[in-house]
Amino acid sequence: MPSNWIAVHPGFSAGTVASIKARARGKVARFSDAILSGGRRFTGWLPLLIGLYFFPISLAYLFLGRLFLAKMFFASDRCTGCGLCAEHCPNHAIEMRDHGGHRRPYWTFRCESCMRCMGYCPTRAVEANYLLGVGTYLLAAAIPTTALLAWLTARAPALAFLSGTPRLVLETLYALTILSLAYPLFHLLLRVGWINRFFTLITPTHYYRRYHEPEATLKELE
Repeated sequence: MPSNWIAVHPGFSAGTVASIKARARGKVARFSDAILSGGRRFTGWLPLLIGLYFFPISLAYLFLGRLFLAKMFFASDRCTGCGLCAEHCPNHAIEMRDHGGHRRPYWTFRCESCMRCMGYCPTRAVEANYLLGVGTYLLAAAIPTTALLAWLTARAPALAFLSGTPRLVLETLYALTILSLAYPLFHLLLRVGWINRFFTLITPTHYYRRYHEPEATLKELE
């Protein structure tokens, strides 16, 4: 199926989508014919090997990546507060919160970046702000890990086991902590019109082509 990860890349054109789906229909037909006739069919050795090779990246995304991506989303000033994104979120990860007299979506850590909110928003108001994520991680990386651990273990000897924790793990934990504190503040600042507009204009997704499966309606996805 065509990729819908429009927080990372623009949606494919209608022609590209049609071409991908046409090729997929042929593969599905051959596969289903073999199965329905009582036979067996397995042609996924190459995808399996590629998947195993990239398994560490997939695992990192599962436990860490999606937590950062969950906090990249925000609603631009195009948002009307309709609540469609929260109503149809498959993981109930979006909350509609008061935003200076208006309701605006707030993404929680339950978000799995399925892109349904971004793809189906009727006003194209959902954006993904990279700056917040990159800034958070850089701030976490700037924390003097060794000095902080020495300070903590001196006051709480029970935490001495942390001294053997890899720096990357500690930086990630710092970043998630900072992000959990920064995102509510970011959401609050977006009430200010010019701040909302500024972040919208510097966000690549604002210029991306949106995409969702053209034959799938929100009602059918419920």
